[in-house]
Amino acid sequence: MRKVIIKLTIFISILLNLVCITKGGIFDFDFYSENRPSTRANGKGYTGLADTNGIAGVVLNPASLNVDNKFQFHFENIHKNIVPWLVENTYLKEIFPAFLVGGGFRFSNYFQTGIVYYTKNSYQLESIGVEETVFEKYSFYYSEEGKTDSLLVTIMFNYKDKIRFGINLDYSTYNLTRNSVIETETRNS
Repeated sequence: MRKVIIKLTIFISILLNLVCITKGGIFDFDFYSENRPSTRANGKGYTGLADTNGIAGVVLNPASLNVDNKFQFHFENIHKNIVPWLVENTYLKEIFPAFLVGGGFRFSNYFQTGIVYYTKNSYQLESIGVEETVFEKYSFYYSEEGKTDSLLVTIMFNYKDKIRFGINLDYSTYNLTRNSVIETETRNS
């Protein structure tokens, strides 16, 4: 029986990974836009498995919620560097603020809950340039901003300190804005 459970767990894990890989992200710049909250989870390889976390860890695994005291409050600011992109004068930038704030409550050793609000994805692509021909001069500006904010309500049940069940109720808002400005200056010959 144990071998069947292990094989079933491995099969489900592989299936879920294939679905996640083929699904893709909503933004073109997921490598930059994805905010990875929970420094503790990042230090553990950002898997969220095999250990308990505080309220910040429920983003990865709601069953990992472990509020040590009766209450827990957590705040985290996320900062990213400005990254040059493929073309000259084109940059990926962070949208401020990007953060995680959450609170957890322990009803008992067997039931805990929490609420987390965080910036799941955020980026700004900005491109500025000037091009000249014999007769005209073009100045252009292009900006694209993408942002996803999520509100998670986490419920965690602990059965005899051996099995933990967790669920996240997730409400997300998606925002994508594009702006472009082109100015043309005609030269007299």
